[in-house]
Amino acid sequence: MLNVVTGKTGQGKTARCLERYRSALQEGMQAGGFGQTLWITPTHRSARQVISQLFNDDFQCCFEPGVMTFDQFAEKLLRKSNVPTSMLKPDQQRMLLRQIVEEAMQNRELRHFQKVAGTAGFVNLLSKFISELKRDETWPETFREALTKRPESYKDEELCRLYERYQDILHKKNKYDAEGRFWQAREVLARGNWMAFPKLSYVVVDGFTDFTSTQYAVLTALAKHADEMDVSFPFDPQDDREDLWAKPFRSIQLMRKQAQKAGLKVNEILLSDSSEKPSADKNSGLSVIDEKLFGNLRRIVPAEISSGLNLVAASGSRTEIRETARRVKLLLLDGVAAQEILVTSRDLQQSAAAIEEIWTDAGIPFCLDVSRSVSSLPLAKSMSALLNVSTHDWSYTTLKKLLTQTTGKFNRAGQRAGITLQVLRHLNLRQGRQEILTGLKSLVSRPEQNSGIDSSSLEIAFETLTELDDTLKLFQKKRSYSDFVRQLTANAREMFIDEDVTSSVQGEEVAEWDLVVGLLSDASQFQDQLLAEKQNTVDLSTFLKWLEELFQTQVIPARRASAGEVQILNASDARHLLVSYLFVMGLQEGTFPASAENQPFYSEQERQDWIELGVQLEHRTSQYLDEMQFFYRLVTRANTNLTLSYSYVSSKGQPQYASPFYQGVKSLFRQSTQVETQVEQLSPVPTSQTMLTRGDVRLLAVQNMTEGKAGLLNWLLGQNKTAGQMHSLLAAVRMNSCRFEEHGFTRYEGQMQQSRIRQIVSEHYHRDYTFSASQLEQYASCPFQFLLKRVLKIEPQVAPRLETDYRKRGNIVHDLLARLHETEMRQLLEEDPAGKGQLLSRKFLELLHEKAGTQFAGSDLQKAIDEIETELISEWAELYQSQSTKYVDQFDPDWEQELEPKFREISFGSTKKSDEWDWDSEPTQELDAVLFGSEENPIRIEGRIDRIDVGRADERNIFAIIDYKTGNPPAFKESDVSRGTQLQLALYTIAVIRLNLLGPEATPWLIGYWGMKEKGFDPRFVNKRKKKLEPLGEAFVEFWAEELDRILPQMIQALREAQFPVVNPNPDCTSYCPYNRVCRVNQVRVVADSLEKHWTIFDLPVSEETTLDDEREQE
Repeated sequence: MLNVVTGKTGQGKTARCLERYRSALQEGMQAGGFGQTLWITPTHRSARQVISQLFNDDFQCCFEPGVMTFDQFAEKLLRKSNVPTSMLKPDQQRMLLRQIVEEAMQNRELRHFQKVAGTAGFVNLLSKFISELKRDETWPETFREALTKRPESYKDEELCRLYERYQDILHKKNKYDAEGRFWQAREVLARGNWMAFPKLSYVVVDGFTDFTSTQYAVLTALAKHADEMDVSFPFDPQDDREDLWAKPFRSIQLMRKQAQKAGLKVNEILLSDSSEKPSADKNSGLSVIDEKLFGNLRRIVPAEISSGLNLVAASGSRTEIRETARRVKLLLLDGVAAQEILVTSRDLQQSAAAIEEIWTDAGIPFCLDVSRSVSSLPLAKSMSALLNVSTHDWSYTTLKKLLTQTTGKFNRAGQRAGITLQVLRHLNLRQGRQEILTGLKSLVSRPEQNSGIDSSSLEIAFETLTELDDTLKLFQKKRSYSDFVRQLTANAREMFIDEDVTSSVQGEEVAEWDLVVGLLSDASQFQDQLLAEKQNTVDLSTFLKWLEELFQTQVIPARRASAGEVQILNASDARHLLVSYLFVMGLQEGTFPASAENQPFYSEQERQDWIELGVQLEHRTSQYLDEMQFFYRLVTRANTNLTLSYSYVSSKGQPQYASPFYQGVKSLFRQSTQVETQVEQLSPVPTSQTMLTRGDVRLLAVQNMTEGKAGLLNWLLGQNKTAGQMHSLLAAVRMNSCRFEEHGFTRYEGQMQQSRIRQIVSEHYHRDYTFSASQLEQYASCPFQFLLKRVLKIEPQVAPRLETDYRKRGNIVHDLLARLHETEMRQLLEEDPAGKGQLLSRKFLELLHEKAGTQFAGSDLQKAIDEIETELISEWAELYQSQSTKYVDQFDPDWEQELEPKFREISFGSTKKSDEWDWDSEPTQELDAVLFGSEENPIRIEGRIDRIDVGRADERNIFAIIDYKTGNPPAFKESDVSRGTQLQLALYTIAVIRLNLLGPEATPWLIGYWGMKEKGFDPRFVNKRKKKLEPLGEAFVEFWAEELDRILPQMIQALREAQFPVVNPNPDCTSYCPYNRVCRVNQVRVVADSLEKHWTIFDLPVSEETTLDDEREQE
C-alpha cells in the first residue's frame, strides 16, 4: 500500500513517519529480522538526523536502521544484485568527456565549438548538459530523433554526437554515471531482482519535493514490493498559496499516476493542525511564517507579535558575521547545546574566509562546511610546482615557487634555496635550463670570470640546481599516466616528506598523502584505459595539464562536525535539517531568489523549442517557484528561533538591498513589533558591550590605555596566551609614540641610541676606514637607505627581468674607453687624413665587439638582448668621435700643450670592496687614499677617476677631470656639493692636487661629465653663460679644499654616531626607491615641522653660505 502523506511544514509528517518506522524496527527486531525497513532521505546529514531522532528511552539500539539517501539506496541495490557494472566516479567522468572532446577536435569534427572546446569550462558545461538530459531520461536516441525535427545546426549535431559517444563508451566499459545509476536500478527492479532488499515491511520517503521520471519508476517498484510505504510531500490543498505548493502538487499527481498505472492503491493522508499535533511547539513569529509566507498580500494582516523571529540589517558583511557570532556565543553561554544551533548561507564560499577569521578569534567551536579543491593541499602544490619547473623551462617564477613555497627538501636545507635564488637574480638568469646550468658550471669552474658573486654561493646554487635537474630528467621521456604517477609519487616522498618525522606524523598530513596518492593512482589507471586503444604514452606537458586539472576539479571530503561544534552549512544542505536555532546570513538581493544562471548551450527560447519537441530541458519559468519552495523549507526548519540577516552595504561601500523574500518575511509583521534590528559598526574599536573576539579585547585595551586606563592591558599581559602579543603591541605603541609625539628623530626613525649599536657602527667605520664618493653621497642624500644597503646589507629581491642592464652598459663603456685611449687621441686624429676621426670610431667598434665576446650571458633571449645592446653602443662610435672633436676644438691654440688623455681608470685608496667597484678592467694605477679633515680627525677617501686629460699653459700643468656617463649626467648646483649629495667631481679634483700627480703647480682647467649619448663633455663649476669658458683655477681648489675639509669630518662623525634618520630632500623619492616598502619617510614628513624632525650634519645651513657659484654670478 502506498500512502501519500501531505501537510504544511511543521505539521508532523516526519514525526508521524518516525513513530511508525520506530515501531516497524522494533517489531522486526523482536521477530529476529533485520533489513526489513527502509527510510530514504535527501542528504547524508538528514540521514544522520533521522537516525538520531529514531532513538528514545524505549528504543536505544539498532544494528541496521536502514536510513539512507536515494543515491545510497540505488548503489546498494546494484551492488547486492551482482550487476556487472560499476559507478563512474566524477573524476573519471571528466576524463572521459575530455578524451571524447579531444578526439573530436583531432578529427576536426567540431566547428561550432572549435574555439572553446579545449577549455576546462567547456567540459564543465558539457557534463552539466548531459546530466540535465539524463535526469529526465532523454536518451541519445531521443535527442537524435528530436534533432531531425529542428533546422540544421552545427551546435545541435556536435552536442548530439558527443552525447552519443559518451553513452556508447559507458555501455562498452560497463559503467554508469550518477544519473545512469537510477536507470540501472530501475532495470534491476523491473526484472524482479530484490536480492538487496528481499523483504520490506515498511518504507519511508521523506524530505523531497519532486523526483526524476526514473526515480518515480523506482519508487513505484518499491511501493509494490513493500508491505506499506509512506511518501511525504510539503503540501496543503486547503492552503491558497498555489505558487508555493505548485511543485509538490505536480509531484503528487505524477506519483498518483505512476502508482495507478502499476495497479497500486494510493491512500492520501492530509495532516493539519486539527488532525495531528506538530512535532514541536513554535513561537508566534515562526507560526506566522509557516502560515502566511508567500500568501496573497492583499489578504494578509500584519502580525503584532514576532517572538521567535529576528531580522538583522548589518552595515557590511563582516558586521553581519560578527553579529551572528555574537548571538551564537550568547546562546552557548546560556547553555544551549551546539547541535541545536545551525548557521547557513546561500553562498558560503564567498564569506568563508571572514567566518573562519572572526569565529576563530571569538573562540566559538564551529565546523565550516566549505569544499576545497585538492589543488589547495600543500602536497598537490608541491607536485605541481616540481613539474612546472620543467615545462616552463626553468623560469625564475617556477623555480622560486618550488624552492621557497613548497614543503620540499630545499626548505629544510638551511639557506640553499635563498642563496640559489639570489645567484639567479644577480646573474639575471630568468629562464632556460641549459643556459642556467651551463652558465653556473662555467662560473664555478672558472672563478676568474667576473660575476660579482663569491664562489661558495655559486657552488651551492650549482649543486642545488644540479640535484633538481637529476630529478626532472626522470620525467622527460614519454610514458603512461600510471608510470608518470609512480615516478612522481616516488620523487614526492623523497623531496616533500621528511623521513625523520614520518613515523610520528599523524592525522591530517597522513590523510593528505593517502588522499592525493590514492586519487592519482585510480585516475591514472582509468586514463590509461581510455588511451589503450590508440596511444599509451604521453609527454610531460600533457601529463601536467591532466594532473593540474584533476587537482583543481576534485574536492576534498568535508570534515564532520565534532561534538560541541556549531555547524555552518550551505543553505542547500540546511533546508533538510530540523533545528532549534537557525541563522540564515547573506540575504541580499540576488540570493533568494537566486540570480538566474545561464543554462548551458541554449537560450530560454531555444530550450522552449526543445521542450515542445519532447526534450525536457530546464526552463527559467519554473525557477522562481523552485526558489520559493527552497526558501520556505529553509526558514521553516527552526523550532525555537529564526534569525535572518543581510548586509545593506557591499564590500565596495555601495548600498545594496535585502532579498525580496527577506522583505516578504518583514512585511508579515507590523512595524511596531520592531522585528528588524539595524547593526552598525563604523568604528573598528568596540565598546565594552560589543566586545566579541580576542582582537576586540586588544583594541579596547589600547583605546583605554590612551585614556589613562591600563587595567585591561595589565590583565592581558598577565595571561599566558596573550602576553607575547601584548608585549609586541606595547612595542608598537612605544614606536608610534616616538614617531608622532616626541620631538626630533628617535630610534624608530634611524637614530641609533643603544651604545652597543653605536659602538659597532663606529668600529666598522674606524679611523683608517676608506670612504668612497658614492658612499658619502648616498649617506648625505638618504641616511636610511645607507643603513639598509651599506650597513645591514639588505638587497631588494627583484626577479630577473628582460630589461636593459644600465650598470653593465656602463661597465662596458668605461672599460672600452679606457682601452681606447691607450693610444693618444691626438695621434689618432693626426693619422686620420679625413680629419673626422674615422680611425678613432673604427677602433671604438673593434674594442666593443672584442669586449662583447667575453661577456657572460644567460639564455638565448638574453644573448639577443646583449647583441641589441652592443648594436646600440656601436652607434655611439661616430657620436663619440664628433664629441671628441668638439672637445678638442675648444682648446686655446696658444697653449704650450693641448689637453690629452694621460690617466685612465686611475684609482686611489683601497679598491678591494666588491660592493663598491665592479669595473671589468683593472685600474692602470693604484695610489694611496687621499686625506681630508685634520691631523686629529683624518678622513680617508678612495675613488677611481675615469679619465684625466693633461696639458700645459702659462708655464704650468693644467688638467681636466672627466667622468663618463652612459645615461643622463646628474643636474646639480654647487650648493649640493656643500650638502654632501654631489661630492664626486670636487673630491676627485682635490684628490689629484693632494696626490701631486701633476706637480705642485698643477691647476684644474675643466671638470665635468661626458654624456655618451648626449652632447659629450659637459663642464661643471663654470659660468656657462659666457662665450668662452674660464678655467677653474686656484680659487676653485682653495674653496673646495677648505669646504671638503669642513664638511667631511662632520658627515663621518654623524655616520660613526649611527645617525640614520629617515629623511630625503627629494619629495618623490618613494616613487623609484627599491626600499620604498620599508621606508616611512612620508610619515615623518607629515610631522616634520610640528615635531622638529629635521636633520643636518653641518654646522651652518648651506643656504646661508656664500658659494663659488654666487661669487661667479656676482662677477
